[in-house]
Amino acid sequence: MKKYATIHEAVEKGDLADIHWHLQNGADLKAWDKNGSTPLITAANNRNLAMLKFLVAAGADVKARDKDSVTPLMVAALNGDLDVVRYLVGAGADVRARDKDSRTPLMAAAHNRNLDVVKLLVDAGADVKAEDRKGLTPLSFAVDKGHLEMVAFLAAKGADVDVKNKRGSTPLMEAAGNGHLEMVELLKQHGATE
Repeated sequence: MKKYATIHEAVEKGDLADIHWHLQNGADLKAWDKNGSTPLITAANNRNLAMLKFLVAAGADVKARDKDSVTPLMVAALNGDLDVVRYLVGAGADVRARDKDSRTPLMAAAHNRNLDVVKLLVDAGADVKAEDRKGLTPLSFAVDKGHLEMVAFLAAKGADVDVKNKRGSTPLMEAAGNGHLEMVELLKQHGATE
């Protein structure tokens, strides 16, 4: 017997029995809810690994996108959920996917200051030089968040330390402007000149 009107609500509540009922009665795992999210994106947002596994086993597409072209992997990376990110990557999620603003899962992880997720995504083939519509890169996000160890990692993995965003700023300029003197030195050690 169903408790929730839609599969999305059942996923939100984590009710596997209700989800099973919805699936048996023709629920579409690709359908968007009122916010434009798929059931799998809802599960990723809730950091519910068991639910993700259940939905993928039932046929949910790990590459499905919401109304803004956000994927479950982007949501998990932004949440900094290493286990969910690891599972989605292993299930075939696209580590180079881009949303409507041309942002990637790696950018989301860098924005969230989660070095373990950043490392996993880079090891899985994420592009450390990817730029969004504003010309921001994963390195830009790491610099903005003041994450020295992440900046060192991304620079060592080939991130462009002199890339200019659409405003004409480089990571070195941003680090200096934010008073991150240790980061300025680190960027210079990796070849930053501007």
